[in-house]
Amino acid sequence: MHTLSTYHKYWIDEEVDLRNPEFDEFSGLVLALKQKEQNAIDYFYQALNDLIPEDVAICTVPSSNPQKIETGITILAEKLSADKNRIDRTHFLKRTKEIPKLASGGDRRISIHHESIKTSEEESVKGMTVILLDDVTTTGNSLIACRDILLKNGADDVIMFALGETKEPFIQKFLVFIELVASFLRLIIWITEKVIVWLIYNFRKLPFYFGSSGMSVVS
Repeated sequence: MHTLSTYHKYWIDEEVDLRNPEFDEFSGLVLALKQKEQNAIDYFYQALNDLIPEDVAICTVPSSNPQKIETGITILAEKLSADKNRIDRTHFLKRTKEIPKLASGGDRRISIHHESIKTSEEESVKGMTVILLDDVTTTGNSLIACRDILLKNGADDVIMFALGETKEPFIQKFLVFIELVASFLRLIIWITEKVIVWLIYNFRKLPFYFGSSGMSVVS
């Protein structure tokens, strides 16, 4: 799988207004592409046009929402397909039912994609080399599932390409580490409290205890 760069998501935790300090210009352009902004479409066209060879088919990973037919990545794919004798297969793969977004905790197993994607009846990829485009990849499962479907439908080769690959922010990893440490400390405190309570109620039952006049031995 090929990518242009790392995509840093904007929010670490939107509910508490915690932004990602690693969010950069490239990540901003990816978000602008998702919003179908022309400057971002032009930027990624220039970045990809010389990388993608002639005479290949271009296809996209369909949106998780089947109602979203035209997206930033499909507009980009159509623009790239119009150059260098390429074949437009932008909408060859179609989503048949909505799946939750990964960013919202959605299940993105490969099987979920296989069960929710069909192919166009009017077009074919048989015998073609296909460039499969997606805007952002995290697990890679959507690209892998779509590659499998294209190969099953006769494509000779499928080259997977995502504009950006998501990396977990350092601060998020650090917060997870802090939470693990805090959980461990809470466990230690809980165990200590249990031991103290047990000693308070069972101290006189021990083989010896400290009375007011010193250590006494229970016989």
